[in-house]
Amino acid sequence: MQPDQTKRDDGETKDQSPPSPSVPMTFLVHVGGKICLNSKRCWDWRVGSMKFMDSRDVTWYELQENLKAHGYKWNTDLYFLIPGETPPEGMVIILGQEQVNLLMNMHKGKKKMKTCHLYIVKKPRPGSYDCGYTSSESDNDNGNTDDEYNPVEEDGE
Repeated sequence: MQPDQTKRDDGETKDQSPPSPSVPMTFLVHVGGKICLNSKRCWDWRVGSMKFMDSRDVTWYELQENLKAHGYKWNTDLYFLIPGETPPEGMVIILGQEQVNLLMNMHKGKKKMKTCHLYIVKKPRPGSYDCGYTSSESDNDNGNTDDEYNPVEEDGE
């Protein structure tokens, strides 16, 4: 048994280490823009924010519940941006608690306010033959040259 552990009545050991100190976590939530292959041309995002006073409270469930106010719903995907990276290369889709844990581990060790960028992106329409990404203008058959992914639309679709 380690010095920071005690034995419970049922024989299990319980970690008695003090919990890590509470650190606030701010999420900048980007909605309604385009994920472009050329990140310098992607400026159409509306940016909101949400804050958790204790970063230990950040869970997949809590993120989903809080992001509803920003437009997150069944027909959208949620991504986080790896610290120090740029979209789209540094974006990681969040499918559940495993990716939330990854996100939180990437911000672990910061003593001051933690800030993470989240992107809410509309999913491609069912039956769509392409995911919305295009690699060049010649591959783009819809006349749009912005190399964009389908954004969350403001009309509530």
